[in-house]
Amino acid sequence: MDLSNRKRNIIRASVIGILSNIILAIIKVIIGTLSSSISIVLTAVNNFTDALSSIITITATRYAGKKPDKSHPFGYGRIEYVSSLTISIIITYVGISAVVESVQELLNPSKPNYTFTTLLIMGITGAIKIVLSIYTHRVGKTNDSDSLVASGLEARMDAFVSFSIILAAIIYLKWKIQLDAFLGLIIALMLVKSSIEIMKETVSKILGQRVKLELVKEIKNSICQLEDVDNVYDLVLNNYGPSSYVGSLHIEVPDYWTADRIDALERKIAGKVYKEYGIVISAIGIYSVNTKDEFANKVKEQIENIVKKYEGALQMHGFYLNRKNMSMSFDVVMDFSVKDRGEEFKRLCQEIKERYNQYEITIIMDIDAS
Repeated sequence: MDLSNRKRNIIRASVIGILSNIILAIIKVIIGTLSSSISIVLTAVNNFTDALSSIITITATRYAGKKPDKSHPFGYGRIEYVSSLTISIIITYVGISAVVESVQELLNPSKPNYTFTTLLIMGITGAIKIVLSIYTHRVGKTNDSDSLVASGLEARMDAFVSFSIILAAIIYLKWKIQLDAFLGLIIALMLVKSSIEIMKETVSKILGQRVKLELVKEIKNSICQLEDVDNVYDLVLNNYGPSSYVGSLHIEVPDYWTADRIDALERKIAGKVYKEYGIVISAIGIYSVNTKDEFANKVKEQIENIVKKYEGALQMHGFYLNRKNMSMSFDVVMDFSVKDRGEEFKRLCQEIKERYNQYEITIIMDIDAS
């Protein structure tokens, strides 16, 4: 992804969002006050928070574009996650305050004063919000911006609320059933719910969530297109902001390869991944594969059959047997879904070591990172 274009697209969409939300908020404050409608006033407050969110997004995007330096060698991209977290906290505060206001209005209701002009303006603002929602959400998805995606979802909700207010007004005008305070409470609860969802997603990314499976498959398939690469193991991508990764991986090479040949292949892999995905591969681990010992291949096959018996064992790789030193080593990837994967791995190791007790065996439990 072109980072300069990404930055420009995000800022442009955010500026459009700021201007739109400020204008809509001012209009809604006026008509909400004139019509004594708490639900309309709350949508105005929501528009103001949306504008504030866009300002925070712009600030974070500009700061995230700073070049890496001695203090932050991997750049400042993660500031965008901090901005998303800040936005969610602001929306949560506004939502809780709105809940309190709505409850007070329920206990002490005031009669709304709806007019045809009020309903017309709310319809127009709802239509504008739908267009803004589609545009903002699309730009956010295309440019991998959580803040913009969140803003797009907020705009969609705001449009829904605008049309709900119109429906509530029609019901009041025709049957004198007052739903304004109830609608205000629903709006407030929706604000709190959406902010909590944004918060959970952002915290998950800060903690280091699993990389999308599609990206992992693409990178592995791309590397395997190179001559002499049969498979890629232990691909780990550390996230330093949207579309900013530093990774490491393992490959298997024949046991007769020299250092210069291994080095040439490693450079090809790192260069290919950076050119196609903009991802820096900081380390490539090497597994040596037995090619001169048929007995080693038979032992490997036998151990693979043992590993397959264990439900939590997803994969075995990196097998190497040294008959001269009477040693063998390999890695086993254990599934996180297993209740006690550590205990299952322990049983697996015990069975293998009991069967091949004449060997010094090293078994590493790999995490299921990719």
